[in-house]
Amino acid sequence: MDTLADLLRYTPSKGGVFRVTLELDSGREVQFRYLVNGEHWCNHWHADAYVPSGLGQDNCVVVTPTEALAIA
Repeated sequence: MDTLADLLRYTPSKGGVFRVTLELDSGREVQFRYLVNGEHWCNHWHADAYVPSGLGQDNCVVVTPTEALAIA
């Protein structure tokens, strides 16, 4: 198990969907995976990219924008 992994608290929502909101630094690539029921690692199928984890599977990557997006 990854000792640097963070346990995230989630909020179940309608329809059985679980959501987590995180604040990430801009201009970064953040690797992640989901641990389900404490035993199954899963990927997010719409990640920005995938990179080898070094453990025989891929990590998901989310790329954060370099600048704040202006919403009109």
